Amino acid sequence: MFTPNIKESWMQKPSQPLLDRSVPDFTAFTSVEDWLSAIKMSQYRENFLNSGFTSLQLCMQMTSEDLLRIGVTLAGHQKKILNSIQSMRGQISQSASALA
Repeated sequence: MFTPNIKESWMQKPSQPLLDRSVPDFTAFTSVEDWLSAIKMSQYRENFLNSGFTSLQLCMQMTSEDLLRIGVTLAGHQKKILNSIQSMRGQISQSASALA
C-alpha cells in the first residue's frame, strides 16, 4: 500500500519530457524519399525530385516559396513539411555538436 507522499510522487509527471516518438529520427534518413515517407508526405516525392531537391541537404534549405513553386499548395502540408525541415535542422546540428 502506498503512503500519500509516495503515491503523489509516483503519479507526478516526469520533470523532463520523454522522447517524442512522433518526431522521426532525421539523422537515420538517407534519401528524400525516406524522409517524405516518414512524415507521410510521399505524394510529393516526384515534385521534390523533378524540381532538383534530390538530397536532404538541399531540402533543409527549402522555404515556403520553394514548396509553392514545386506544387505543395495545401497550407497544412506546407506547415508539416516546414516543421519537419526545422526539426531535421535541429537534430542534425545536435548530432554534429555531440560529435565535436
